[in-house]
Amino acid sequence: MIVDGGINDIGVTTILSPLTSNKYLQNVTRRYCHDDMLFLLTQVLARYQSASTTIVVTSYFPVLSTKSDRGRVLTFLHGLGIAPPPHLQADAARRAFAFRSIELALLFWHESRARLQSAVHDVGSDRVVFADVPIRRRTRCSRNTRGCSTCT
Repeated sequence: MIVDGGINDIGVTTILSPLTSNKYLQNVTRRYCHDDMLFLLTQVLARYQSASTTIVVTSYFPVLSTKSDRGRVLTFLHGLGIAPPPHLQADAARRAFAFRSIELALLFWHESRARLQSAVHDVGSDRVVFADVPIRRRTRCSRNTRGCSTCT
């Protein structure tokens, strides 16, 4: 059985909004990705008691990263209803707005991984395992193209 949870409770717009504080994001991530996940796992274990039932808790991938194109990040944020205020017309200010969203996306990614893994540990059952999304920095372009901006 595959189980995930937390991101919808927090909301992608909350995670990516430059107005969200790190502390707030850490607190709600702990609540939904650890506390509520721990409760859910105890309920799932009670409901599905067969020793042959393995419960897999999956991690998330980063919604945005430092590899994300800043212009497209702004377009994506606008589509979510998160737009830079009108006074941020300078390119540097708009890039900073996008970068703050990227920072928050990475903070959620790191915090949610840690909290979900902790919930799996804290439930104390060998039937519950954590499956981490294997995100790694590429060192070589899969298309073997020199200078590929995606891979460098």
